[in-house]
Amino acid sequence: MIPLVLILLGALAVAMPAHHVFYGVLALAVAVYSLIGVNLGGFVLGMLLGCIGGILIVAWMPKPRAADAGTAGAADAGADDLQDRP
Repeated sequence: MIPLVLILLGALAVAMPAHHVFYGVLALAVAVYSLIGVNLGGFVLGMLLGCIGGILIVAWMPKPRAADAGTAGAADAGADDLQDRP
């Protein structure tokens, strides 16, 4: 059950990026709980991978939408131009 919850939380974070911090914190909690609930967290390797995934979800910053890009400051617009150059 715990691996399915982790997969569901990862899919929800991709489907609804506005709530990525909430899903990441839940994934971290479930991964730490797996240490008790699932044979030492999948021999600790599964717990470590779940924690790394939860941390990446929390730290993930989705790309700004087109409507949000128009409200960005001039400094941000100049940085975007530099990234597009070869």
